[in-house]
Amino acid sequence: LELERCRQARRVLAARGCSEERVSVLERELGLWAERHPTRRVRASHAEWRGLLAYRRDRYAEAAEYQAHAASLCVPLGARLSTMLNGASALLEASRFDEVIETASHARDLAAACRHTLYETRAEWLLRAAAYRRADPLAPDMELVEATAFVGARNMEALVGLNEAAVAWRRGELPRARELANHAAQCWSAAGKVWAGLLARSLALASGETPDPDELEDIAQRAWHCPNDDIAGQTIALLRGAGAQQGSHRAELADRLRRAFPSETRSDRREVLSIAEVLDALRAD
Repeated sequence: LELERCRQARRVLAARGCSEERVSVLERELGLWAERHPTRRVRASHAEWRGLLAYRRDRYAEAAEYQAHAASLCVPLGARLSTMLNGASALLEASRFDEVIETASHARDLAAACRHTLYETRAEWLLRAAAYRRADPLAPDMELVEATAFVGARNMEALVGLNEAAVAWRRGELPRARELANHAAQCWSAAGKVWAGLLARSLALASGETPDPDELEDIAQRAWHCPNDDIAGQTIALLRGAGAQQGSHRAELADRLRRAFPSETRSDRREVLSIAEVLDALRAD
């Protein structure tokens, strides 16, 4: 049973690159399998999987509820930490920052107690990201940046680096912002995470690095093909600060962002910029 549960979990991870039709089929199959094996561990995993699939569909509040339910069922501490942090990540995207800090603080303490370095680092990143997104007064946490480099997780190293680069950029510490953003871009590029890498590189360029006109144009053109409008908008807005032309599709992108983000959350920061800042940049001549 445990081997089959692990197989189903891998199917959920693989679904990140599948069509919505295929994901819907997978969701039904997971439900039928979970009904045949109603153990506590399977019920916890099924709730976690539903949360991951809801997150993939940008249904963040729903994802957070599933992950909280999974955490309440999980007995192994590692599994409980994973679902708690998944839930906190969903809450972060839903702009529910106080809940992120509450959940991530609890997870960080549990991870530290059992010396789970990766989960402790992820919790620290979530705490910093929530504080940045709700515009708390912050200075770059270089100790966290340096410590994360020893964890051995390049994606986490990039996430921490980008967040602290954004903090430095907001404070006008442009050399530090460039250094951190470029390192994040390198980490993501090495891992094949194209769109995240472009966002980080655009922040480095917006932080005063002298742009190569060909690179600027290349990033700007590629950004329009990003499937995530949020990341595309931030990248294009940052490139405008570096001197790039916006392109002819800015009105369509702005309309999609307005439909995706309710007015009450548009002033909340995302990875670097708020949606309101992106929309202002897209409107500018």
